[in-house]
Amino acid sequence: MKFFKNLLQILYPPRCAFCHRILEHDDQICSHCSASLPYRPKQKRTSKFPYIDTCITPMYYEGLVRDAMLRYKFYRVRGNADLFARMMLECFRQEFFGKIDVITWVPVSRRRLRKRGYDQSQLLAEALCKLSGHTPVKTLVKTRHNNPQSRQKTHAGRRANVIGAYRVTDVPLKGKSVLLIDDIVTTGSTISECAHVLRVAGAEKVFVLAFAKTPESQKKIESYQKSGIMNIGV
Repeated sequence: MKFFKNLLQILYPPRCAFCHRILEHDDQICSHCSASLPYRPKQKRTSKFPYIDTCITPMYYEGLVRDAMLRYKFYRVRGNADLFARMMLECFRQEFFGKIDVITWVPVSRRRLRKRGYDQSQLLAEALCKLSGHTPVKTLVKTRHNNPQSRQKTHAGRRANVIGAYRVTDVPLKGKSVLLIDDIVTTGSTISECAHVLRVAGAEKVFVLAFAKTPESQKKIESYQKSGIMNIGV
């Protein structure tokens, strides 16, 4: 068994998930990337979106992070979920430890699940729960396959694209604090719609933890705040 393990390491040496450097140990990230990735400053990790109490993202969605996330989502590099979850764990412990009743995720449609073979946010939620000692709970189902949010060029288009796209399962949520896991946050339309559905089902609080956030979205959020879009009640 040890022989075959050593052979596999020779044929397929562990590489950094971000820059592909060969690693001496299979920790998925090299020291260079660990020090130079586009981390969001601690004081800027928090974002506010409709129906969401707090949204935390540790990374900016750019450069090597963007490349690694695209490989994870579209090229079946499922192992990145464990690394991303480890990088999210600090935020979870600092911001949400002891405050959460349910950990769930933003689901993909059945069509996308069949095509991709996995739900990237579900894998993140499962990996984070394994690290934190929780159990992931499926609270949402995507009821229709819509066009990718990345194809929508305006906030109004993104918002309209997800309205009515989610429903809750039969998991009791009344009075619960829910942590919603996602991979990438842009304008927040998807997570806001999911949070709205969870609140209508009785959730008292909805928090979001995602791996990365597009850097340009903060400017969009500020413009929405000025226009009053953020002032939406439950």
